[in-house]
Amino acid sequence: MNSSSILDFLKRSSFFLIITGVILVILAATDILGLGSYHLIVNPAWRYVLAGVATVFLILGIVMLLRESKQSSSPKGPILEQSTAQQLAKCGLVHAFRIPIDNPSRLNRVRELIEQEAKGNRKLRLAASSGFSYLNPIGPVWADAGLGKLITDGVVDMVVVLESPFSHFALTRALANGVEHHQWQEKQTPENLVTLLQYPNVSIRVTDMAVNCSLFLTSQAVYYDPYLWGLPHAGERTENKFWVLEFTRISDKDCDCYTLLEKHFEFLLRYSVPLEEVLHAPKKDSQLPRGVDFYRFLKENPVLALDRYEALTKEFRQNVRRLGGG
Repeated sequence: MNSSSILDFLKRSSFFLIITGVILVILAATDILGLGSYHLIVNPAWRYVLAGVATVFLILGIVMLLRESKQSSSPKGPILEQSTAQQLAKCGLVHAFRIPIDNPSRLNRVRELIEQEAKGNRKLRLAASSGFSYLNPIGPVWADAGLGKLITDGVVDMVVVLESPFSHFALTRALANGVEHHQWQEKQTPENLVTLLQYPNVSIRVTDMAVNCSLFLTSQAVYYDPYLWGLPHAGERTENKFWVLEFTRISDKDCDCYTLLEKHFEFLLRYSVPLEEVLHAPKKDSQLPRGVDFYRFLKENPVLALDRYEALTKEFRQNVRRLGGG
């Protein structure tokens, strides 16, 4: 029975008790005062008992009616908020950051999580659009939260899945923001990403699947940051204007949001390819350099190493113009 049904039941019950009490009072008073020519209750003692029962009914009905009236007039927001917060806590929610207002608090918390992971399993995972905050030398998590040094020193392993800059999702982002370039041109560079391939503890893969949220996972916590297309104000960008939620592992499988988001990451990872395959198209019968070898290949052949990337970037711009009516 939901809350509205309970209130309806209380209303009916309170009115029933009051009406019944009034009827009993009238019957008892009529018999007690001798106002009626016909007495339904002959024994006077029972008439007094009836009057007592009627009084109890009236008092109960009035109390229930007053309580129901107080509940219906009180604000429901805090009650619902408390209930929602309790449900989210049962699902592992430990922090919620309103972006961009809570950016400093979020960054401090990310720093704590990274430091904890560096002392534990030392395994980090990231699914993102460009990965700027975590992978760019001037990104806040890389620079300010200390992730960069832990990676370059080999302290932590990092598995990354990035949204392909040529995917339908990337096209959607460009259209929503009214631009013709993709996210790697704005927030990330392929040269910077290839630089990370020189570290054996870093794996960077790219997926054409919709990366509709950023996920940053440690062994015990995950950050969920959705990507939205609605522009809050004219001239602003779509992303980083919502809530970032932190979930922790819990034992209740029916409520474990961490595991659900972890499986989402694993799905994206399964349907991804190495970064090198997005950047370079080797000639027939020649092998594609991998990892640190591709890093060296880019150093020696900066134009050739990014031939596929450059060709797809031109095609992307044409697609945006076509879809945008330009």
